[in-house]
Amino acid sequence: MENNEFTEEEDEWFKSNSGLIIEIIEQNIEYFTPQEEDTLEICNQSMNYWINTGNIRRAMWETQNTLKILKQIIEF
Repeated sequence: MENNEFTEEEDEWFKSNSGLIIEIIEQNIEYFTPQEEDTLEICNQSMNYWINTGNIRRAMWETQNTLKILKQIIEF
């Protein structure tokens, strides 16, 4: 389902989760391997692509996926 505009709730969700992603990366960046950094960069590019194309649901999925990947990286 495509949604071309953020609702207020979606905007808050993105702000909160984007802040969490940034915080996790900043706190752990020295521990990431080059491959993990590449993976996170691809996640970011994908999330931005879906935001820019207006597919908010897919962008939200990409954000959740990024958080999942970060959790796997830092718990490993």
